[in-house]
Amino acid sequence: FVLPETTVYEIAKHLKQKLQMKAVRVIGNVNACVSKVSFAAHICPSVNEERVKALEKTFENGTEVLIPGEMWDWSPAAYYRDAGQLGLNKAIIQVGHFSMEE
Repeated sequence: FVLPETTVYEIAKHLKQKLQMKAVRVIGNVNACVSKVSFAAHICPSVNEERVKALEKTFENGTEVLIPGEMWDWSPAAYYRDAGQLGLNKAIIQVGHFSMEE
């Protein structure tokens, strides 16, 4: 999706409010100005080549914010955290499996 430019923080705040959650997890650059967001119901819950390629594709297609329903914590989080620390406009907003499905 392409949204009007906003910050990762504002998207996270909006999701938290709309999903009536106490908190969401943000990995990466929370202050980044972004517009390209991708949803992934289940990204990489187990390790295999196809799922690793799916994660790589989020970088190739210009995704700035990834919102997965669930994911494993090591590779996607590490990629997006490192990208944020390098000053790239990249972040993951994790709302959780059950919140995503509702």
